Amino acid sequence: MQKIVIGFAGALIFGVLLGQAAPIVTIPEIVSSCAGLAEGDIDSNFVLIDAPDGVPTGVSPRVVRSTVDGVQPAFPLWPGSWVPNDSESQWLALNDSYSDPGPSGYGPSDPAGWYTYVLVFYLPSWHAAQTASIIGSWSVDNRGELLLNNTIQHTCYAEDNRCFDLMHPFQITSGFQQGVNYLYFRVWNENLDIGNPAGFRFAVTSATYEAPEPSTVALLICGLGGLVLLRRRRAS
Repeated sequence: MQKIVIGFAGALIFGVLLGQAAPIVTIPEIVSSCAGLAEGDIDSNFVLIDAPDGVPTGVSPRVVRSTVDGVQPAFPLWPGSWVPNDSESQWLALNDSYSDPGPSGYGPSDPAGWYTYVLVFYLPSWHAAQTASIIGSWSVDNRGELLLNNTIQHTCYAEDNRCFDLMHPFQITSGFQQGVNYLYFRVWNENLDIGNPAGFRFAVTSATYEAPEPSTVALLICGLGGLVLLRRRRAS
């Protein structure tokens, strides 16, 4: 009989918990690239932590300018190249301008190799980590990998090295951890003779987790306490 009571009590508690709608909380640190920034500004939300030899790390990228020296649009934000900036997100790179006034029309290149940027955010509880999700899109020149806590979540590879003319959607629903989390943007830059900048763009649709109501937490504690008392009575 006591086993039946214990089982029923446990089912009742978790049934009530599942039935309660948890409030949705936005993760404030996860923001679109260059949100609210002017062209040429530094976006301190993202930090370069790894780069080809000779490229300084520990710095933040800049918003790439679409107008340089009166030329609009300017390389690489001209038609047919990088997908144009908009009000939701903008391109980030180590340089704010790749304009070239010369006859080639192409701007300078960044060194070939991997560039890794990180965006750091925090989840306050185990429950938040289990219910977190990030939905958005990104673009990268030439190709790239999106990682959460060192696990690849999305890749953008193209045989023609043109991952930069479209925004590529992604959704992350696992791999989160309680406490500090790291979202990595790995950018691969090809070794090309013509102008070849290394940049990326990140647009957030939603970045949230569920936070249980205080009453839900209290119910869980009381319920678990009741189960413990029932088990002790059975043991005695």
